[in-house]
Amino acid sequence: MAAFTKSEPQLGMTVPAKLAYFGLKAAAFPAMCALELGEAEYEAVKVDFADWGAMKPTTPTGVLPVATMADGVTIVESQAIMRQCAGAVGLLGEGPAFVKSEMLIGLTNDLNKEAGKVCPTSFTVAGFDAAKHAEFAAAKPKILAQVAKYEQFLLASGDRFTECGATIGEIDLFCKLYMFSNGALPEVTAGCLAAFFERMSALPQIKKLLDGESRWGALGEYMVPLPAPPAPPAYELQYFGVPGPGEMPRMLLALSGADWTDTRVKGVDWGALKPKTKFGQMPVLKDAATGDEMCQSRAIARLLAKTTTVDGKPLYPSADHAAAFKIDEFVDTFEDARANLGKTFSIADQAEKEAARAALVAEGGAILELLRKIEAQTPDDGYMVGGATTLADAWAFFTLNLLRSPFLDGLSNSTYMDLGLPKLKKVVHTFAAIPAIKAYYAARTEEAYKPHTETA
Repeated sequence: MAAFTKSEPQLGMTVPAKLAYFGLKAAAFPAMCALELGEAEYEAVKVDFADWGAMKPTTPTGVLPVATMADGVTIVESQAIMRQCAGAVGLLGEGPAFVKSEMLIGLTNDLNKEAGKVCPTSFTVAGFDAAKHAEFAAAKPKILAQVAKYEQFLLASGDRFTECGATIGEIDLFCKLYMFSNGALPEVTAGCLAAFFERMSALPQIKKLLDGESRWGALGEYMVPLPAPPAPPAYELQYFGVPGPGEMPRMLLALSGADWTDTRVKGVDWGALKPKTKFGQMPVLKDAATGDEMCQSRAIARLLAKTTTVDGKPLYPSADHAAAFKIDEFVDTFEDARANLGKTFSIADQAEKEAARAALVAEGGAILELLRKIEAQTPDDGYMVGGATTLADAWAFFTLNLLRSPFLDGLSNSTYMDLGLPKLKKVVHTFAAIPAIKAYYAARTEEAYKPHTETA
């Protein structure tokens, strides 16, 4: 492809005498590309990370890039520098092309913000754990949907947005696409932007920069490919052999694919084990590698749900504060309903105990009233929150099947089916259809699990 033809300066802007930045394709990448396309004469100050500590206090704001003009004036902030360089070589665009270029910069800022939250970089990849993998998987569809929005602004040729084809908005988009495609999102340079990316990559001045043959020499990659997911940790879960509070962690472990041991404690053995536990309670989750002991069913469930995914989405999306709150709200309300059962365990008379439990799910009963309130807040799509499987769905499955488990005397096997809760029933059956859940309950033959195996 022929070299790009440089244009006249705009707005009285001049080329910086020096541009200082690290040897990375990152924040200063668009400014570098603009200067190379304009065949500008300037000094590239490639800062070594070993020297940055001493240099940092001498910069105006303690960050790079920094552009120094011929008169000694310094410019900071990568987008200001990018526009200064573009104006100096005539790449801001004129008229409608200027407007479209600025529009592209705005769109690309939004894209970069979303991708930057979840993509690994050369600085963060070492700590890219299972939770970050889950966050990336959840965010990826939204990021790719943002990329698809650019198609409507391409010219008929499909390989540019303006007749110039190299306004600073187009340069900025190309740089971000290059960074993402060499990192965790190779898909961004396929589809609607493939022709645009290929044309920009082939411009001789850009190719020279990418190949390490410009005044900048070899430049490292800031964005890096997605690392292999860490192996799920090995756990031991200790709880009684009934579908009580310890059943929630069991379900999540079954969903997670983790290597885990299901230690079902017999009632006769609990007396000896109890003083050895952290709080004298079960369930207890033990990390087989560290020996750490974790207690409290809700705390354990949230821990596991943050790194457990269904259809690529985490059961507890920590980064989405609104969704996480809604999940917690449902979970805590389900637990408020379940707490009413606790009062019945101290009733000595069997008939009285069974009558008390039946009353809880009868008209006016405390459990039924709370479940109806949850039902009123539940969508009609088979999911509790956001149209996807979350910890709230697992809690619905757990709670409603508990209410018909044979180990709770006084409650009918059809209890929740008779309560007039159609939306919650749909959630239960949607969750039960997950293959890992079906497989887990297929192996449970105990009478206490009959409702769960029937549902799954």
